[in-house]
Amino acid sequence: VAPGAFGVTLGILFAKTALFHIVIALVSLAMLLLSLILKNSYAACRYEKKVFLPRKHSADLTISFLCFLAVILRSFGGLSIGFSWKKTVLLTILLTSATALGKASGGFLSAKLGRKKTEILSLLCAAACYVLSDLSAMGLPAVFFFNMSMPLTLEETAENHHDMPGFAFGLLTFGLFLGYLPGYYGILRELEPKVYGTVISLVTMVLLVYANHKAENA
Repeated sequence: VAPGAFGVTLGILFAKTALFHIVIALVSLAMLLLSLILKNSYAACRYEKKVFLPRKHSADLTISFLCFLAVILRSFGGLSIGFSWKKTVLLTILLTSATALGKASGGFLSAKLGRKKTEILSLLCAAACYVLSDLSAMGLPAVFFFNMSMPLTLEETAENHHDMPGFAFGLLTFGLFLGYLPGYYGILRELEPKVYGTVISLVTMVLLVYANHKAENA
């Protein structure tokens, strides 16, 4: 998921150039070739499918709903909060790098510290950085820390429904779509990051920590 942030940004940048149609053709061809390689690779592999018994904890729905809300907020924040200093291609690429590296780093840190500690640490740091995010030197770390919670949300939902392959990713992808709509329709766009970024970070932290608590006690 983390590299997808680069794909979105590059797509937006190339869409403004005359090379757009050429790039689309090359990317489509590359994806076709990669799909063929993956298909052949899977055919050569032998694996045993694990069978999981369905979970029937009463907290399952609550956990999924909390993670769903957290993703909607993260999507809304990432797409509707605007930075006044993001005016050059270089800063756009740096912002995208902060997003992608944050998503990747969240998984590594969670493996080291545990999911709950990583959620609290990353989102508290994000909130603190957002307070001074009118400066790019603080706005970039804010985005980095904010996106560290992405793999944690996905992991939480996947563990909550390990008997339903694909459900976690599908549910949270729909959450991303819902969070995108206010900015797309111009209802809420270019919001002040110092206020909205801080509030969204803290609310997201509360949602994820509570979801984690429910999972631990299920």
